[in-house]
Amino acid sequence: MKRAFITGIEGQDGSYLAELLLAKNYEVHGIFRRSTNGGAVNLRHLKADAQVFQKTLFLYPADLDEVDSIRVPLEQSVPDELYHLGKMLGGPGIPFRVLDAQEFPVRVKHFDDRLGHLADGQPAL
Repeated sequence: MKRAFITGIEGQDGSYLAELLLAKNYEVHGIFRRSTNGGAVNLRHLKADAQVFQKTLFLYPADLDEVDSIRVPLEQSVPDELYHLGKMLGGPGIPFRVLDAQEFPVRVKHFDDRLGHLADGQPAL
């Protein structure tokens, strides 16, 4: 069974992607904004399904600006695929920092290699 990791899983796009991947027999792991307390309506039906929640769908509270809150779920889930749909909170004039490989050393299977192809201008295999 393939594993996917989705940031922003409780948003509109993230929840639709989670449903699609679950229908394709994926194990889906995702992070949601702590401030929502997991109460977003988009995944309510899946969280209520005992055959899905905590069996093939796993949710973790996190903040995109806190490296450890992302690192731990990634290390626990060891995903085959990573979908970044989450967005950092902020607004005009509110800076955010970009995470670099030095502080975020988690390796997603084959993901680093695919990014290397993009840097070289070659398509990923």
